[in-house]
Formats: sequence, structure tokens, C-alpha cells
Amino acid sequence: MYAVRYPEYKLTNSPANVTYSIVNRGINTLTDVVLKYSYQGSVYSDTKTGLSVLPGESMELTHATPLLLTQTSKQELKAWCEATGDMIADNDTASKLVSGLSFIPVKKVLYECTNGTWCSFNDLGFAYSDSVYNRFPTTVEVINIQDGPAITDATYVTGIYNLHWAVPDGYIDRKYIGTLYQENFTVIPDRYAEPTPCDITTQASFDPVTRNMTINLSSHFAASLTGDYRFNAIIVEEDADPDFTTHDRSAHIALAGFDGQANSIPFVINDGETHSYSFTYNIPVSWDISKIRVVGLVCDASTAFVLNTAGTDVVTDIETLNNYGFDAQIIGNPVTTSSLMKITLEKDAVITVNIFDANGKLCISEAPQQLSAGTYYSRLLAELKTSGIYIANVQVNGHSVSRKFVVE
Repeated sequence: MYAVRYPEYKLTNSPANVTYSIVNRGINTLTDVVLKYSYQGSVYSDTKTGLSVLPGESMELTHATPLLLTQTSKQELKAWCEATGDMIADNDTASKLVSGLSFIPVKKVLYECTNGTWCSFNDLGFAYSDSVYNRFPTTVEVINIQDGPAITDATYVTGIYNLHWAVPDGYIDRKYIGTLYQENFTVIPDRYAEPTPCDITTQASFDPVTRNMTINLSSHFAASLTGDYRFNAIIVEEDADPDFTTHDRSAHIALAGFDGQANSIPFVINDGETHSYSFTYNIPVSWDISKIRVVGLVCDASTAFVLNTAGTDVVTDIETLNNYGFDAQIIGNPVTTSSLMKITLEKDAVITVNIFDANGKLCISEAPQQLSAGTYYSRLLAELKTSGIYIANVQVNGHSVSRKFVVE
């Protein structure tokens, strides 16, 4: 036996199979085996007969008794097998730590793509990340990491490249590496399906006078954990690098380097607790705040693995009106039931709002209405119930502005 498979995190009182990967290292055909596992002091046994595993061959077997986790803290799952005539028993056991969850947290996957700025692989890497973004718009946060003008944080770049130096590479929650285009589309759904022990919300606001950005991160835990878990926030910008103006979501800075902010989350975390942390950063004048996105994350500093991530656009304290005297903003993107569309009018106007999906299909249409100069808030976006990418088109006195948003 060389491995046991069971989810690291699983909803309590929700059974899942215990799967064994075994290999016959003897000289005789393996015809029967007893599978056993222990959890919380109880041992479960299952005898498999009628097998035909030749010397050197491997096989996967599933225990007849699914494991039902009862504790929302890390407990050892120990699994082993016994076979008649087995003279070497010291390689028959595998174990892992597993934890139950009190609820299933909402989850997104972090995809960090290394691109470089000095070789032909740069455009290839951006093509990979754009494909990931378009394929998984509601379940993945995409960050492009360029070893060049866009990035201002060497510790973040160094940490990523120390994982596995190659260009281009796609790091999936820093736990898996998709070095080929096709691997991303296989590994990302598998990673997304793995439960996580916490959720995370990210909020960012910007003061245009001081150019200070305040980022608030909050995480609600579904399991009790002990270890060095940390918050981090990464600021990205659409078209950040003037040398590569067609490329999106380029990282500017990770506010707590690669490992995250030390002591931002307690070392001992109890199931049901919520922990929060705030960052403040002064945005350089050269950065276009209208193109900024903030990606928050919770990571395990001991392994670098990302537990969960969530991104948000930035809420500004004042509007920058377009040439026709109006503007529209999405407050809270991805959209939730609390998200708002904010419309600012410099003068009285007739306004029409239409919502389209990514294929151009009209989903919601509001009748034209006469409004006075001022600021208006609408919960129209909350009416959308299907996940996907949408475009809000606001028409004012014959002119229009469009805003892209995501419904999860």
C-alpha cells in the first residue's frame, strides 16, 4: 500500500469513501486483502476477495464502510491493509489528517501565472491566464506576475518563483502547478471541488484626496485549526504594464509579501470564529484607480498553500464624470444581494438601464425615466440569479457607458 485518499476537509456527518492505492511488491499474485482504517479510536475492517493483482501491479480499492467525520478539528485517519503471506508489514500503512466542517464555505481558486517580461513565453503565459479567466469567471481569481515594470514587490515574485521556476507556469492555490495549457482546465475544477475550512470577503475603498486605499479582509472559519495562517492582499491592475498594454490583471504589489501578514490570524482558531484584518496602502499617481482590483486571500504560511481567495473592485469616494456628465459604478463585484449600481448625473436627464449576458442576450431592461441631477442607487443587479459575466449598459440622453460585472 502506498496511499490513502479521503478529503482533507469534509462536512461533518456527511460520509465519503476511503480509497486505498495498493501495489503488489511480492512474487505471488495477490488474491485477497483486508482493508482497515481507524478514526477516533474505532477500527473498520473490509475483506476483499477474488482479486488478481500480479507482482508489480497496482490497484485502487474502496473500503465498504464510508468514513463519517464527527470532529471539526484535525484528526488522524490511519489506513492499512493485511494480506496473507505478507512478510514485510512496515509498508502497509498510510495516514493523513482530516477535519470535519460545520458548514461549507463559499470558495474561489487563486491562479497565479508567471510570465516574465523578457522572453517569447510572456505572451504565451498571458494567453494561458486569459483562457483560465474566460473559462472560470466566477470561481477563479487570476493574477499575472511579471518580472518587470508592473511589479513593485520583489519578495512576492521571489516567493512564487521559488515554488517551481519556469515561465510560463500557473500556480493553483500554490498547491498545484499547471505547466501546460490543458492541465489548467483539469486541475482547477478538481481544486475548486476540494472543500476549504474558511470563507473570505474582501472590501476596498479609495480616498482620491489622499490616495490612500483601505482594504478590509474577513474570514469565517468552519473548522478548528492550529497553525500559522495569514491574511494577504494583492493589488492588480488592468493594463498595468505599458509595454504590454493588452494584458490584464497584472500584479503591482502583495501588501504582505509572499507569506502573508504575520499574526493577522490567531495561531489557535476555533470553529465558528470570524477573524478580520485591515491593510492601508497609498496608491501611486501613475496607477489608474478605475482599473484596480484587490485580491484578498487566506494562506497557510507553513506550506504556502492558499485556503481561499476573493477579489473586489475599488469603491471610490467621488465619481469621475465622463464627457457627457454622468457615470455608473458597480459597488460590490462579484455581485451579491447587497450590491448596488451607483449612477451619478451632473444635470437632469432621461436614463435607461439594460443588462446583457456575455453572449449579448438582453436579461433585464428598465423603461426610460426622467431623473434630476444627483446620485442614485439601484438594486437591479440583485435580480440576476444565474452565475456568469454580465454587462450593465446605462444610457443617458442618447449617450451610454457600460460596466462589466460577475454574478457568482
